[in-house]
Amino acid sequence: MSNPRSTGEQGAGRGPGLPSEFADAKLAIELIPKSMWGFNVRSEVSRQDWDRIRVPVYTAAGNRCEICGGQGTQHAVECHEVWEFIEEQHVQRLARLIALCPACHQVKHFGRAVVLGFEGDATAHLMKVNRWDLPTARRYISAAGREWQRRSEYEWTLDLAALSRYGARPEFGLAGAESICVNCRIALPKALIDAEGLCEDCR
Repeated sequence: MSNPRSTGEQGAGRGPGLPSEFADAKLAIELIPKSMWGFNVRSEVSRQDWDRIRVPVYTAAGNRCEICGGQGTQHAVECHEVWEFIEEQHVQRLARLIALCPACHQVKHFGRAVVLGFEGDATAHLMKVNRWDLPTARRYISAAGREWQRRSEYEWTLDLAALSRYGARPEFGLAGAESICVNCRIALPKALIDAEGLCEDCR
């Protein structure tokens, strides 16, 4: 399939189903499709690899948030995964990693913030960074929720090929992979998938 539609850095918050009034949002909510809950870079690499990946990301950003320029109190920044969503193929592809302050990171994972009781804090920070009033923020949050529901109707595949830039498990990505685990939906070389379609972690 040529030229598959994808959404980039704020892809989960600016997908094709969102109103155009939010196209210029500086800070966007990124709700991961339900089939991909629990799967991310940190869950798929060792602690040693994770530290080796994230520390240079912080350094490159000057230990400041790449969205608002701020810093947290307990720790300055956190590592956030930027995903591209290839809509026709239902592939969630890692684009790159960025440094975010805890407040911006909380907005990105708005659903988690709600569950943990921080919806008010996350909404306030969303409004502050984007210079929105409360009605605008509420419209955006509702639209982001509808976009999440639309994407969650499908089974998605995780593509971590971009990890090769960071020196961690470059073979674990959709590019060049021959098979996909039927349970966790992660693309892997065919040799790592057994006859029942399961990877080592899911057997």
